[in-house]
Amino acid sequence: MYYIIDALTILFDVYVTFIFFDDLLNWKPINIFWKTAIGLFIFAATFLQNIVVGNMVFTILISIVTLLIAAFIGFEGKPVKKILVVIAYMILVIVSDILTTFINMIFVNGESNTLLNVTENAKIMGMLMSKPIILFLVKLVPLFVNKKDFKLYRDCNVLLLTVPVISIVLLIAIVNFFDNIQINDTKPVFIVSLCVLYQTMLIFYLFERIMSTASLKNKYEILENQMFIQEKQTKSEKEIANSLKSVRHDLKNHFQTLYNMLTDKHYDNAKEYIKSTGLVEDVKYGKIHTGEIAFDAIINSKLYEAEKIGIETTVNCKMPSDIEISDIDICVLFGNLLDNAIEGCMRADTYNKKIILYVEYIKSRLICRIKNTSNKTETINGDFVSSKSDKEEHGIGIINIKSIVLKYDGICKMGYENGYFQTNMTLFV
Repeated sequence: MYYIIDALTILFDVYVTFIFFDDLLNWKPINIFWKTAIGLFIFAATFLQNIVVGNMVFTILISIVTLLIAAFIGFEGKPVKKILVVIAYMILVIVSDILTTFINMIFVNGESNTLLNVTENAKIMGMLMSKPIILFLVKLVPLFVNKKDFKLYRDCNVLLLTVPVISIVLLIAIVNFFDNIQINDTKPVFIVSLCVLYQTMLIFYLFERIMSTASLKNKYEILENQMFIQEKQTKSEKEIANSLKSVRHDLKNHFQTLYNMLTDKHYDNAKEYIKSTGLVEDVKYGKIHTGEIAFDAIINSKLYEAEKIGIETTVNCKMPSDIEISDIDICVLFGNLLDNAIEGCMRADTYNKKIILYVEYIKSRLICRIKNTSNKTETINGDFVSSKSDKEEHGIGIINIKSIVLKYDGICKMGYENGYFQTNMTLFV
């Protein structure tokens, strides 16, 4: 009888070991044959040591070696982590044995049940009760380990811990019941207790399968969302590229017309032609005067546009007139930066809207910091998600800013903090 109980409890121990190792290490990509072989190896080694080895110290050492071999063959992770997991498991086994002894002494047959006065039913119960206790402990430990699946399903895992607790209570009730009615045959106790353990193991197995399926489903949904975002970005980039081709074609015709007018000295006609596009207006505004004509022109025009719609502007700009940046790059860079700042202020859910601009040239470095009132901005894969209705135009602006920064081997960082969206740039010129 005891050999049968020992064999069945060892099978339960193998299952619990696999649960603990898989929670903290994860299985290697091996098939069911190798998993079964590892389980049989642990079963055979444990069964033989229980029969042959009588010394507790040797028993613990053999168990540690057996589990280390299983961990290194079947599970992933660094060697140090595998050793720590095996040691942790052995500590839990020892704790479960101590708790089993304590529970037997306190709850089974009350005060009459001591280490020297133990009924046969209580002996069987001692062999069986440690199993739900160790199961409880091995599921409790991963809850305190930084693992995403346990964080995601923490409530379910906590609820599952009530199953071995209920099993322990049932086992105590079973042995006390049979001792009180003074049935000397241990088979009923063994059969009923075994059913309780089987039910506990079955619930845990089904739970593990459900959680594994839920985890795979969650990972699949994340991958699906990432693919959707990537597909959307690719489509947007293609649309932007097609739009740029169209704009480039139209700009070529506009510039050719303007060039001919200016060559023939029809200056007034050229001004009227530019105004007729509806993209510019007469601006008699001069908040900054650095001496860099293109820079002063684009900054003043954008500041005029911002203040006209009630945005407060604070500017501190020092730009040398002989800086080695083309006028086109200056207009593209600062025009897009201020366009985005104005758009951000307009969308902000606050009354006080501000744009703060700082530009200075120090030792071959053009330093620029611009911040504007903004709603909280989300990011996907490190890129800020626009809330503009015209996302294509916003995408072109960001692309143009990044291309200018890259052209001058610069650095650009964007971020949201305390109600402001801020862009910090350094260009090496």
